[in-house]
Amino acid sequence: MTHLFQKENPRNEIDSMNIKQWAREVFTLPAESVLFVSELACADEFCPDVMTLIAFWTTDNLRQEYRVYKAMRFMVYEDVRNAKFSMLNILINRELAKSKI
Repeated sequence: MTHLFQKENPRNEIDSMNIKQWAREVFTLPAESVLFVSELACADEFCPDVMTLIAFWTTDNLRQEYRVYKAMRFMVYEDVRNAKFSMLNILINRELAKSKI
């Protein structure tokens, strides 16, 4: 996880690039779409210390957000693919669409 005054970990950058590539493929995103991948602290009782957040905006300007409850360094392609069909992520995106954040 990156903190405000901490140098970026080169390993996190590589992991982030891989996850972005997988997300573009899984969600069929065009190269010019804005895609955000970040590792965040997770305080929910059901999740580990960190989770990976994948977020992007669709062509109709709706934000899509997908959570994977593991650190970026442990993620594999199947995690991104499974996140697309996770019921929790479906519910999160349904709420985002209602609020149009």
